[in-house]
Amino acid sequence: MDPFFITHRRFFSGSMTSTTPSRQIRWMLCLLFCSIAVVLVLPSIALASPAHAEYMSSDPAANAMLTKAPTTITIHFSEQVNPMGSDILVSDVDGKSVSTAAGQVDRSDLKTMTVTMKSDQSEVYVVDWHTVSAVEGHHDAGSFRFFVNISSMLKGMVGSPSMSGSSTPSTGAMSSGSSSSSSSGVPVGITVLIGVLGLVIGGVAVFAFVRRSGSSPNAGG
Repeated sequence: MDPFFITHRRFFSGSMTSTTPSRQIRWMLCLLFCSIAVVLVLPSIALASPAHAEYMSSDPAANAMLTKAPTTITIHFSEQVNPMGSDILVSDVDGKSVSTAAGQVDRSDLKTMTVTMKSDQSEVYVVDWHTVSAVEGHHDAGSFRFFVNISSMLKGMVGSPSMSGSSTPSTGAMSSGSSSSSSSGVPVGITVLIGVLGLVIGGVAVFAFVRRSGSSPNAGG
């Protein structure tokens, strides 16, 4: 029999498809790699925090108990502050403004803002701030409180668990620390869900590919 005819017959009958399994494996590995990459990369992108000028510390400190009201409030932030759109407002216990001027960014330290104030004999003062980051332009805002010559009764209330709260930046204006809220960022849950869906879709694609290859006339050799 003609050798050329035998060769072509073997080719079309599938006896010369020994390279097919390795090609299938390469495709399977490629699909799995892409699926895993989606799951790993997207959540990390979601968790990457944009630059915000967040509260770091202040003078007076949050929840400080003073014997004399200050004339200047100083706040230090985590990022350089853009003077345009950034400000500090000081109010007494009744919500009346006691600030005597707008907040000023320290030109020698753009992470620091100050504001002047005048006491009106209030025992509690609340400092509200809002910033625009000079790095990426993101907005942030928060507040904290301090006390001046407070009564024993109020001091006991401040020291109680219901009033003291937490000292982290997630607490409210009448709790310890400074509250902070950002105006941008990608919802982590949505991005993680997209990653999981990518993994599921990749797995289904691999399963369908293997099943189709297994049912192919050439699969059995």
